[in-house]
Parts: sequence; structure tokens; C-alpha cells
Amino acid sequence: MSVAVWAHLPPNVSVRNVAKVIGRLLGQPAQKKPLTSGGWYTEVIGVSVETIDRLPECARILVNGPNVSWESLFHFESEDGRKLISFSPYYDLDMAVARGLCDFFGGYLIDERKPRKRLYTVTDKSGKRNNPNKDKDFEVFQKRLLALKAVSP
Repeated sequence: MSVAVWAHLPPNVSVRNVAKVIGRLLGQPAQKKPLTSGGWYTEVIGVSVETIDRLPECARILVNGPNVSWESLFHFESEDGRKLISFSPYYDLDMAVARGLCDFFGGYLIDERKPRKRLYTVTDKSGKRNNPNKDKDFEVFQKRLLALKAVSP
């Protein structure tokens, strides 16, 4: 049996935004990119999301750069509507990224060996903070993403 710590993220997060946050937590550079509407968004270099044909309920998050090569599975479906990502409890960097995701979006970490005990909990952020669709909220989210610092193991 594999051992994993699961990050349970709020239902209002998107895989695209989770991938960008993981990239920033791993130290990937980010830059402002213009929108045709006159605003801007944060692009995180070396971050991509791939679909998985045989696992339509999941997506693969990839982060590649000079100092990092990272892959994780993002689960769209869970019993309570939360988004799930598994991490290895044996790697300090994995656990730092898992905590960083909870700090940014809200959520909690659970060791699959003790599923009733939460290892780390942060109150869920609102939908407008995690997946904004209005100009001001979108700008605030982009600034939060751009300001995010890399974690250390």
C-alpha cells in the first residue's frame, strides 16, 4: 500500500490556478502578461496541465525548470466536492508545497493512514479569492500569485 498525504482543497479552485501556485511554490519565475482587455495576468514559466485519457477525473500538473522537475495528479472528483492532490510524507519539499497550497487557497492535509486526523488546516478562501471572475478580484488574485515566494524543505 502506498502512503500519501492528501491535500483537500476547496471546491472553488481550478486546476490551472493550482498548477500556477505549485510552480511559484517551487520557485518558478513569473511575469505579467497583457490581456486584450487592457488588464494583465500572471504567467508562471515552466508550468503545464495535461489531461489523462484513461483517467478523465484527473489531470497531470507538470513543473519543469532548471532546478525542478515536478509531477502530480490533480483529482477533480471527491465525495465532498473538494479537489485532491497527493503528496509523499517522506519528502520535506512535498510537504512544504502541500502546506503552501493550503495557505494560499485554504484546505487541509490528511495522512491516508489516519484519515480522521487533519495534519494541517487553513480556513477555505472565498470563491472570489480562489477563482475570481470580476476585474478587481482577478487583479487581486494575480497580485497574490505574483507575490508568492518559493517554499523551502
